[in-house]
Amino acid sequence: MKFVFPTVLLGLVLLVLTFKFIGSSVHSENEKVGAEVRSLRTILVEPVLRAIVVSGYGTVDAAQRHLLYSQVPGEVIEKLARDGQVLKEGDTLLRLNNDVCEAQLQSLKALLEERKMEYQAAKELKENGYLSEVKLSAALVGLKKAEADLKALERQMEKHTIQAPVSGIIGKVNVAVGDVVSPGVTLIAELIPFGDYIVRMNVSEVDILYLKEGLEAEVILPEVGTIKGRTRFVSLVPNDPTGTFLVEVGVERKELGENRVPVGMVVDTRIVVDKRFLYKVPGSALLLGKDGKIAMEILKDGLLQPIRVEIVEEEGENFWIQQNAARGQIEVVVAGGRLSRMPGT
Repeated sequence: MKFVFPTVLLGLVLLVLTFKFIGSSVHSENEKVGAEVRSLRTILVEPVLRAIVVSGYGTVDAAQRHLLYSQVPGEVIEKLARDGQVLKEGDTLLRLNNDVCEAQLQSLKALLEERKMEYQAAKELKENGYLSEVKLSAALVGLKKAEADLKALERQMEKHTIQAPVSGIIGKVNVAVGDVVSPGVTLIAELIPFGDYIVRMNVSEVDILYLKEGLEAEVILPEVGTIKGRTRFVSLVPNDPTGTFLVEVGVERKELGENRVPVGMVVDTRIVVDKRFLYKVPGSALLLGKDGKIAMEILKDGLLQPIRVEIVEEEGENFWIQQNAARGQIEVVVAGGRLSRMPGT
Protein backbone atom coordinates (compact mmCIF):
# COMPACT_ATOMS: atom_id res chain seq x y z
CA MET A 1 0.00 0.00 0.00
CA LYS A 2 2.88 2.42 0.56
CA PHE A 3 3.62 2.47 -3.22
CA VAL A 4 0.10 3.34 -4.37
CA PHE A 5 0.26 7.12 -3.88
CA PRO A 6 3.55 7.68 -5.77
CA THR A 7 2.23 5.58 -8.65
CA VAL A 8 -1.05 7.55 -8.87
CA LEU A 9 0.83 10.84 -8.67
CA LEU A 10 3.13 9.82 -11.51
CA GLY A 11 0.13 8.91 -13.65
CA LEU A 12 -1.49 12.30 -13.06
CA VAL A 13 1.69 14.13 -14.07
CA LEU A 14 1.95 12.17 -17.30
CA LEU A 15 -1.72 12.88 -18.09
CA VAL A 16 -1.24 16.64 -17.60
CA LEU A 17 1.83 16.67 -19.85
CA THR A 18 -0.05 14.76 -22.53
CA PHE A 19 -2.94 17.30 -22.59
CA LYS A 20 -0.47 20.19 -22.63
CA PHE A 21 1.35 18.73 -25.61
CA ILE A 22 -1.87 18.12 -27.50
CA GLY A 23 -3.11 21.63 -26.69
CA SER A 24 0.12 23.22 -27.82
CA SER A 25 -0.04 21.23 -31.07
CA VAL A 26 -3.62 22.36 -31.82
CA HIS A 27 -2.71 25.94 -30.96
CA SER A 28 0.28 25.83 -33.28
CA GLU A 29 -1.85 24.41 -36.10
CA ASN A 30 -4.48 27.13 -35.62
CA GLU A 31 -1.78 29.79 -35.65
CA LYS A 32 -0.44 28.30 -38.88
CA VAL A 33 -3.88 28.41 -40.53
CA GLY A 34 -4.44 31.94 -39.26
CA ALA A 35 -1.09 33.02 -40.65
CA GLU A 36 -1.98 31.52 -44.03
CA VAL A 37 -5.35 33.33 -44.07
CA ARG A 38 -3.71 36.62 -43.10
CA SER A 39 -1.21 36.24 -45.95
CA LEU A 40 -3.92 35.90 -48.67
CA ARG A 41 -4.80 38.87 -50.90
CA THR A 42 -8.54 39.53 -50.99
CA ILE A 43 -10.93 42.07 -52.49
CA LEU A 44 -14.42 43.10 -51.43
CA VAL A 45 -17.02 42.76 -54.18
CA GLU A 46 -20.58 44.11 -54.22
CA PRO A 47 -23.40 42.60 -56.32
CA VAL A 48 -24.50 44.75 -59.28
CA LEU A 49 -27.83 44.49 -61.11
CA ARG A 50 -26.64 43.96 -64.67
CA ALA A 51 -28.44 43.37 -67.94
CA ILE A 52 -27.84 40.04 -69.68
CA VAL A 53 -27.67 40.75 -73.39
CA VAL A 54 -27.50 39.08 -76.77
CA SER A 55 -25.23 41.29 -78.84
CA GLY A 56 -24.20 41.51 -82.46
CA TYR A 57 -24.01 43.77 -85.48
CA GLY A 58 -27.12 44.89 -87.31
CA THR A 59 -27.94 46.85 -90.45
CA VAL A 60 -30.12 49.97 -90.36
CA ASP A 61 -33.15 50.10 -92.65
CA ALA A 62 -36.25 52.26 -92.92
CA ALA A 63 -39.41 50.92 -91.32
CA GLN A 64 -41.39 52.20 -94.30
CA ARG A 65 -40.63 52.93 -97.95
CA HIS A 66 -42.66 54.69 -100.63
CA LEU A 67 -42.45 53.31 -104.17
CA LEU A 68 -43.24 56.10 -106.62
CA TYR A 69 -44.98 55.13 -109.87
CA SER A 70 -46.42 57.33 -112.56
CA GLN A 71 -50.23 57.35 -112.71
CA VAL A 72 -50.34 58.49 -116.34
CA PRO A 73 -48.34 57.65 -119.48
CA GLY A 74 -45.97 60.21 -120.85
CA GLU A 75 -42.47 61.30 -121.78
CA VAL A 76 -40.13 62.68 -119.11
CA ILE A 77 -39.34 66.30 -120.03
CA GLU A 78 -37.75 67.50 -116.79
CA LYS A 79 -35.87 65.72 -114.00
CA LEU A 80 -35.46 67.77 -110.80
CA ALA A 81 -34.37 65.23 -108.16
CA ARG A 82 -31.04 63.45 -107.81
CA ASP A 83 -30.13 60.17 -106.15
CA GLY A 84 -29.84 60.56 -102.36
CA GLN A 85 -31.38 64.03 -102.29
CA VAL A 86 -33.37 65.19 -99.25
CA LEU A 87 -36.90 66.17 -100.27
CA LYS A 88 -39.74 67.89 -98.48
CA GLU A 89 -43.36 66.88 -98.88
CA GLY A 90 -44.65 68.31 -102.17
CA ASP A 91 -41.24 68.77 -103.82
CA THR A 92 -41.21 67.90 -107.52
CA LEU A 93 -39.11 64.98 -108.74
CA LEU A 94 -39.90 65.19 -112.47
CA ARG A 95 -42.45 66.36 -115.03
CA LEU A 96 -44.08 64.52 -117.92
CA ASN A 97 -45.11 65.93 -121.28
CA ASN A 98 -48.73 67.12 -121.14
CA ASP A 99 -49.09 68.93 -124.49
CA VAL A 100 -52.22 66.93 -125.36
CA CYS A 101 -53.78 67.83 -122.03
CA GLU A 102 -52.93 71.51 -122.56
CA ALA A 103 -54.84 71.52 -125.84
CA GLN A 104 -57.80 69.80 -124.19
CA LEU A 105 -57.62 72.28 -121.32
CA GLN A 106 -58.07 75.28 -123.59
CA SER A 107 -60.96 73.57 -125.35
CA LEU A 108 -62.75 72.72 -122.09
CA LYS A 109 -62.26 76.25 -120.73
CA ALA A 110 -63.88 77.68 -123.86
CA LEU A 111 -66.72 75.14 -123.63
CA LEU A 112 -67.28 76.08 -119.98
CA GLU A 113 -67.62 79.76 -120.86
CA GLU A 114 -70.11 78.83 -123.58
CA ARG A 115 -72.18 76.74 -121.17
CA LYS A 116 -72.20 79.58 -118.64
CA MET A 117 -73.62 81.97 -121.23
CA GLU A 118 -76.21 79.43 -122.35
CA TYR A 119 -77.36 78.87 -118.79
CA GLN A 120 -77.55 82.60 -118.04
CA ALA A 121 -79.62 83.19 -121.18
CA ALA A 122 -81.93 80.29 -120.35
CA LYS A 123 -82.37 81.61 -116.84
CA GLU A 124 -83.43 85.06 -118.10
CA LEU A 125 -85.87 83.53 -120.60
CA LYS A 126 -87.37 81.38 -117.89
CA GLU A 127 -87.86 84.38 -115.62
CA ASN A 128 -89.70 86.20 -118.44
CA GLY A 129 -91.86 83.21 -119.20
CA TYR A 130 -90.33 82.38 -122.57
CA LEU A 131 -88.62 79.11 -121.56
CA SER A 132 -89.80 75.99 -119.82
CA GLU A 133 -88.36 74.58 -116.62
CA VAL A 134 -87.19 71.49 -118.50
CA LYS A 135 -84.99 73.46 -120.88
CA LEU A 136 -83.54 75.50 -118.01
CA SER A 137 -82.64 72.28 -116.22
CA ALA A 138 -80.99 70.97 -119.39
CA ALA A 139 -78.86 74.13 -119.62
CA LEU A 140 -77.83 73.70 -115.97
CA VAL A 141 -76.87 70.08 -116.59
CA GLY A 142 -74.68 71.15 -119.52
CA LEU A 143 -72.98 73.75 -117.31
CA LYS A 144 -72.30 71.28 -114.49
CA LYS A 145 -70.88 68.72 -116.92
CA ALA A 146 -68.50 71.28 -118.42
CA GLU A 147 -67.30 72.22 -114.93
CA ALA A 148 -66.78 68.56 -113.98
CA ASP A 149 -64.91 67.78 -117.22
CA LEU A 150 -62.57 70.73 -116.65
CA LYS A 151 -61.82 69.70 -113.05
CA ALA A 152 -61.19 66.10 -114.11
CA LEU A 153 -58.71 67.24 -116.75
CA GLU A 154 -56.94 69.52 -114.27
CA ARG A 155 -56.57 66.60 -111.87
CA GLN A 156 -55.22 64.49 -114.71
CA MET A 157 -52.70 67.19 -115.58
CA GLU A 158 -51.50 67.31 -111.97
CA LYS A 159 -50.47 63.67 -112.32
CA HIS A 160 -47.94 64.71 -114.97
CA THR A 161 -45.93 66.24 -112.12
CA ILE A 162 -44.39 63.57 -109.86
CA GLN A 163 -44.07 64.91 -106.31
CA ALA A 164 -42.79 63.60 -102.98
CA PRO A 165 -45.77 62.38 -100.90
CA VAL A 166 -43.79 62.82 -97.64
CA SER A 167 -40.48 64.30 -96.54
CA GLY A 168 -37.53 61.95 -96.84
CA ILE A 169 -34.52 60.85 -98.85
CA ILE A 170 -34.93 59.83 -102.45
CA GLY A 171 -33.20 56.66 -103.51
CA LYS A 172 -32.12 55.97 -107.06
CA VAL A 173 -34.18 57.81 -109.69
CA ASN A 174 -34.75 55.19 -112.38
CA VAL A 175 -35.73 57.42 -115.32
CA ALA A 176 -34.05 60.13 -117.36
CA VAL A 177 -35.23 62.95 -119.62
CA GLY A 178 -36.66 61.46 -122.80
CA ASP A 179 -37.82 58.20 -121.24
CA VAL A 180 -41.45 57.17 -121.69
CA VAL A 181 -43.17 55.89 -118.55
CA SER A 182 -46.21 53.66 -118.21
CA PRO A 183 -48.76 54.05 -115.39
CA GLY A 184 -48.29 51.52 -112.58
CA VAL A 185 -45.40 49.83 -114.41
CA THR A 186 -42.42 52.17 -114.45
CA LEU A 187 -40.89 52.60 -110.98
CA ILE A 188 -39.83 56.24 -110.86
CA ALA A 189 -37.94 56.10 -107.56
CA GLU A 190 -38.00 54.88 -103.97
CA LEU A 191 -38.52 57.43 -101.19
CA ILE A 192 -37.29 56.71 -97.65
CA PRO A 193 -39.29 58.87 -95.20
CA PHE A 194 -37.90 60.43 -92.03
CA GLY A 195 -39.76 58.04 -89.78
CA ASP A 196 -39.10 54.95 -87.69
CA TYR A 197 -36.15 52.68 -88.36
CA ILE A 198 -35.45 48.94 -88.26
CA VAL A 199 -32.17 47.29 -87.31
CA ARG A 200 -31.85 43.79 -88.76
CA MET A 201 -29.37 41.39 -87.16
CA ASN A 202 -28.69 37.66 -87.32
CA VAL A 203 -28.18 35.60 -84.17
CA SER A 204 -27.05 32.04 -83.51
CA GLU A 205 -29.29 29.08 -82.72
CA VAL A 206 -28.15 29.32 -79.08
CA ASP A 207 -29.08 32.99 -78.69
CA ILE A 208 -32.42 32.71 -80.51
CA LEU A 209 -33.77 30.62 -77.61
CA TYR A 210 -33.61 33.66 -75.32
CA LEU A 211 -35.29 36.12 -77.69
CA LYS A 212 -38.89 37.13 -78.18
CA GLU A 213 -40.80 40.16 -79.43
CA GLY A 214 -41.00 43.20 -77.15
CA LEU A 215 -37.60 42.90 -75.45
CA GLU A 216 -35.60 46.03 -74.67
CA ALA A 217 -32.72 46.72 -77.02
CA GLU A 218 -29.88 49.21 -77.40
CA VAL A 219 -28.52 50.42 -80.72
CA ILE A 220 -25.16 52.19 -80.63
CA LEU A 221 -24.85 54.76 -83.40
CA PRO A 222 -21.50 56.40 -84.19
CA GLU A 223 -21.46 60.12 -83.31
CA VAL A 224 -24.96 59.78 -81.83
CA GLY A 225 -24.65 57.39 -78.91
CA THR A 226 -26.94 54.71 -77.53
CA ILE A 227 -30.61 54.81 -78.48
CA LYS A 228 -33.44 52.64 -77.21
CA GLY A 229 -35.49 50.17 -79.20
CA ARG A 230 -37.48 46.95 -78.91
CA THR A 231 -37.52 43.67 -80.77
CA ARG A 232 -40.42 43.67 -83.24
CA PHE A 233 -39.77 40.42 -85.10
CA VAL A 234 -37.98 37.18 -84.19
CA SER A 235 -37.68 34.52 -86.87
CA LEU A 236 -37.80 30.87 -85.89
CA VAL A 237 -36.68 29.73 -89.33
CA PRO A 238 -32.90 29.78 -89.98
CA ASN A 239 -31.30 31.35 -93.02
CA ASP A 240 -30.15 28.58 -95.32
CA PRO A 241 -26.60 29.82 -96.08
CA THR A 242 -25.59 30.74 -92.51
CA GLY A 243 -27.96 28.84 -90.23
CA THR A 244 -28.55 32.04 -88.24
CA PHE A 245 -31.90 33.59 -87.32
CA LEU A 246 -33.18 37.02 -88.34
CA VAL A 247 -34.16 39.46 -85.57
CA GLU A 248 -35.57 42.96 -86.15
CA VAL A 249 -35.25 45.79 -83.63
CA GLY A 250 -37.60 48.73 -84.07
CA VAL A 251 -36.41 52.27 -83.25
CA GLU A 252 -38.93 55.11 -83.06
CA ARG A 253 -38.13 58.40 -84.77
CA LYS A 254 -38.40 60.35 -81.51
CA GLU A 255 -35.43 58.42 -80.09
CA LEU A 256 -33.15 59.97 -82.71
CA GLY A 257 -34.07 63.61 -82.11
CA GLU A 258 -32.76 65.68 -85.02
CA ASN A 259 -30.27 63.02 -86.09
CA ARG A 260 -30.58 61.24 -89.42
CA VAL A 261 -29.29 57.72 -89.84
CA PRO A 262 -28.09 56.49 -93.24
CA VAL A 263 -29.86 53.37 -94.41
CA GLY A 264 -27.41 50.49 -94.66
CA MET A 265 -25.22 51.60 -91.74
CA VAL A 266 -23.81 48.73 -89.65
CA VAL A 267 -24.35 49.30 -85.93
CA ASP A 268 -23.61 47.51 -82.66
CA THR A 269 -26.87 46.11 -81.28
CA ARG A 270 -27.62 44.63 -77.84
CA ILE A 271 -30.87 42.96 -76.80
CA VAL A 272 -31.62 42.69 -73.09
CA VAL A 273 -32.88 39.17 -72.31
CA ASP A 274 -32.61 39.26 -68.50
CA LYS A 275 -31.34 41.24 -65.51
CA ARG A 276 -29.38 39.59 -62.69
CA PHE A 277 -27.27 40.51 -59.69
CA LEU A 278 -23.69 39.71 -60.72
CA TYR A 279 -20.23 40.10 -59.23
CA LYS A 280 -17.29 41.55 -61.14
CA VAL A 281 -14.07 39.70 -60.27
CA PRO A 282 -10.60 39.57 -61.84
CA GLY A 283 -9.58 36.47 -63.75
CA SER A 284 -6.98 35.72 -61.06
CA ALA A 285 -9.80 34.97 -58.61
CA LEU A 286 -11.13 32.04 -60.65
CA LEU A 287 -10.19 28.42 -60.04
CA LEU A 288 -10.65 25.37 -62.22
CA GLY A 289 -11.75 22.17 -60.51
CA LYS A 290 -10.91 18.65 -61.65
CA ASP A 291 -14.51 18.33 -62.83
CA GLY A 292 -13.86 21.19 -65.23
CA LYS A 293 -16.19 23.60 -63.44
CA ILE A 294 -15.25 27.14 -62.47
CA ALA A 295 -15.01 28.12 -58.80
CA MET A 296 -13.46 30.72 -56.54
CA GLU A 297 -12.62 31.01 -52.85
CA ILE A 298 -14.16 33.51 -50.47
CA LEU A 299 -13.19 34.42 -46.93
CA LYS A 300 -16.15 34.04 -44.59
CA ASP A 301 -15.97 34.24 -40.80
CA GLY A 302 -12.19 33.91 -41.00
CA LEU A 303 -12.38 30.65 -42.95
CA LEU A 304 -11.72 29.88 -46.61
CA GLN A 305 -14.77 28.62 -48.47
CA PRO A 306 -14.68 27.43 -52.11
CA ILE A 307 -17.85 28.20 -54.09
CA ARG A 308 -18.98 27.31 -57.59
CA VAL A 309 -19.58 30.20 -59.99
CA GLU A 310 -20.99 30.73 -63.46
CA ILE A 311 -19.25 33.09 -65.87
CA VAL A 312 -21.89 35.26 -67.53
CA GLU A 313 -19.78 37.82 -69.39
CA GLU A 314 -16.13 38.68 -69.96
CA GLU A 315 -14.95 42.28 -69.72
CA GLY A 316 -11.26 42.69 -70.44
CA GLU A 317 -9.28 41.07 -67.61
CA ASN A 318 -12.41 40.81 -65.46
CA PHE A 319 -15.40 38.51 -65.44
CA TRP A 320 -19.03 39.03 -64.45
CA ILE A 321 -19.99 35.94 -62.49
CA GLN A 322 -23.08 34.58 -60.78
CA GLN A 323 -22.96 32.60 -57.54
CA ASN A 324 -25.61 31.33 -55.13
CA ALA A 325 -23.50 30.49 -52.06
CA ALA A 326 -23.48 33.94 -50.45
CA ARG A 327 -25.52 37.12 -50.47
CA GLY A 328 -24.50 40.75 -50.46
CA GLN A 329 -20.88 41.81 -50.22
CA ILE A 330 -18.31 39.02 -50.39
CA GLU A 331 -14.56 38.88 -49.76
CA VAL A 332 -12.91 37.15 -52.71
CA VAL A 333 -9.46 35.56 -52.60
CA VAL A 334 -7.25 36.73 -55.46
CA ALA A 335 -4.51 34.37 -56.63
CA GLY A 336 -1.47 35.17 -58.70
CA GLY A 337 -2.52 33.61 -61.99
CA ARG A 338 -5.38 34.31 -64.38
CA LEU A 339 -7.13 30.96 -64.00
CA SER A 340 -5.72 28.61 -61.34
CA ARG A 341 -6.45 24.98 -60.62
CA MET A 342 -7.92 24.18 -57.22
CA PRO A 343 -5.41 22.60 -54.80
CA GLY A 344 -5.51 18.82 -54.76
CA THR A 345 -7.05 18.64 -58.24
